[in-house]
Amino acid sequence: MKPTNGNDIPQAVKDAAKARIAIGGKLIRLGVFMDATVYHCTFREDVTIGYPEVYLWDDSEVQTITGEKALTVLSSFERKS
Repeated sequence: MKPTNGNDIPQAVKDAAKARIAIGGKLIRLGVFMDATVYHCTFREDVTIGYPEVYLWDDSEVQTITGEKALTVLSSFERKS
């Protein structure tokens, strides 16, 4: 997962992730999933916050995905051995 320059992240995505950013999360760009750019908050330390959230940006609006759907999106970016 490659860190993303904060200036490259759409403001709408930053706004959607503001609660996670406020507790130390850093947004990274994962890639493209179903024609949308996927962003995810990572944390330097282990945190207990429940299911992850991913943010899908389609160049006009952001969709926040949580729960098992978020795990499905994240698993599509896992490295294959």
